[in-house]
Amino acid sequence: MWRIRFIPDQTKFPFLKWRKGFFVLSALLIIASAVLLGGKGLDFGIDFSGGVLIEIETKTATDLPQIRSILGNLEGGIQLVNILSNQITNGFDYWSSSRIMSSDTYGITEFPYFTFLFADLHAHLMSLPFTILVLFTSISIISNPKKDNNLNLFFSYKTKLLKLTLLGISIGSLRLLNAWDFPTYLIIGCISILIAEYYWHGGLSLVVFVKSISLSIYVFIIGYLAFIPFHLTYQTFFNSIDYKSNAKKTKAAACVTTKNLEQYLPEGCIKILVKNVLFSTAKISKKFYPDADLDYTDKSLVDSKKISSKFSSVTFGKNIFIGKKVKIGSKTSIGSNTIIEHDVQIGKNCLIGSNVTIKNSIIGNDVVIQDGCKVGVKGFGFIPIKDKNFRFPHIGKVILKDNVELGANCTIDRGSIGDTIIGENSFLDNQVHMAHNVKLGKNCMIAGQVGFAGSSTIGDNVSIGGQAGVSGHLRIGNNVKIGGGSGVVKNIPDNTTVMGYPAVPLKEFLKKEKNND
Repeated sequence: MWRIRFIPDQTKFPFLKWRKGFFVLSALLIIASAVLLGGKGLDFGIDFSGGVLIEIETKTATDLPQIRSILGNLEGGIQLVNILSNQITNGFDYWSSSRIMSSDTYGITEFPYFTFLFADLHAHLMSLPFTILVLFTSISIISNPKKDNNLNLFFSYKTKLLKLTLLGISIGSLRLLNAWDFPTYLIIGCISILIAEYYWHGGLSLVVFVKSISLSIYVFIIGYLAFIPFHLTYQTFFNSIDYKSNAKKTKAAACVTTKNLEQYLPEGCIKILVKNVLFSTAKISKKFYPDADLDYTDKSLVDSKKISSKFSSVTFGKNIFIGKKVKIGSKTSIGSNTIIEHDVQIGKNCLIGSNVTIKNSIIGNDVVIQDGCKVGVKGFGFIPIKDKNFRFPHIGKVILKDNVELGANCTIDRGSIGDTIIGENSFLDNQVHMAHNVKLGKNCMIAGQVGFAGSSTIGDNVSIGGQAGVSGHLRIGNNVKIGGGSGVVKNIPDNTTVMGYPAVPLKEFLKKEKNND
């Protein structure tokens, strides 16, 4: 009788050998947990702290995959729940995710079939059985260190292939349940294959590495193919012909666009056609973030004197107010009359001046923000609809990388959907304004009173003279120099010097000025 033995006979694991050390480790972890519980408290999720409930009533059967594609990947946490009441459905919706949170990288997704089985637990908990399955499958793969000539099925090629297939499916399922676990357990699976081949061949060799890589690729492919209908679940929007090249490359399952632009999208992408893309996107965002279009006063603000013990290595001036869950690194100094609102993160060795307001921001180390700056405020975003301007909600952040300096009275707007970013070692002079979604590269020098319109991208090592202006949705290359008072209204390639209004290459500008004389 053939038997599958995942663990060979005479296998022993000395679990109790190191018990004393693990007792000590467990005690330390318990103490650390108690300290963190007393210091930081509980971090309640949306199920306990509240959220936004949106109910959509339809007269016909609901196309849930399409709705999830449209609504499921806005920034923040969104849960879409389908409640059936004498409603004809389109069949069992097996492949669509019930919850999608954050689309920055992989995002967090939950597989509805498993959601129902586990009573809609959190993704981390739902993935536990499958992480255990990956671990035990990996142990099974490496638990045969020596060749054996018997005909036991455990040592056969078919069983080895079965185990690798099971490993691939197990790892692939983590991409659906909780994508944060996927890279970790893929690495664990690949390491187990390498160890198994090492013991099988009696050492490291080129054959071992080639075979291990080949088998790891097989595991990855199996994990991907097993759930291929689920992988394309990301939503985007396409509103300008300027993004034609990006549109052709999109991997989005669905895209909000207009009739005249749908031709530039891939065939496999669902085209959701609207008359006004920005207006439709703004309406969707506003439903989930009803307060995002206004900068309300943070009600969680507390005088720094009352919570100074939490920031023992931070120097505070007078009349400073701090919001909830603010993080401030060591040796940071904050000037008088400054407000730092909830969830702001500030790194080490930073210098924050007086009369500064910081909200919706992540600030790196060694950053200088001089007096009067406003960082993370709502941007200037309006959509003209007939006789009324519709305010576009801003739900992004401001990210200041390490060693950035903002001069006095600079204003850096938060992103609308993405983030406003200033790269490492970039310096802004006084009274510079940077609108929503602007991306400024590394080692840039921006003189006083320069203004950036929204969604422009500026490369590295860029220098801009005083009172220059950069229009929106432009691309400024690396090593570009823009003269003072210039008006940039079109893209500028790398290693170019421009000047004038509209800004033109410097030689052309000087020639024009000479002719005018």
